[in-house]
Amino acid sequence: MTHDQPNYERIARRIREKRMAKGMTQEKLAKHADVTPRFIGFVETGRKKAGFTTLFRIAEALGTTIDPLVYE
Repeated sequence: MTHDQPNYERIARRIREKRMAKGMTQEKLAKHADVTPRFIGFVETGRKKAGFTTLFRIAEALGTTIDPLVYE
C-alpha cells in the first residue's frame, strides 16, 4: 500500500482560485474557517500546510468539499 502525499502547491492554488471565484477576501475566508487571515495567506502561498481539519473548514467555508481541493 502506498500513501501519496498531498500536492500542497496544487491545494494552495485551488484554495486561492475558489476563494477569488467567490469574491471572498482572505479575511472573510479566514473568519468562516476559524483561522487567521495571515494563515490563509501562508496556505495560499505554500508557506504553511493546512491539516485535514483545517482543510475541511476551509473547504466548507468555500462551499465545497475537500475533494476538489485535493484530488481534482
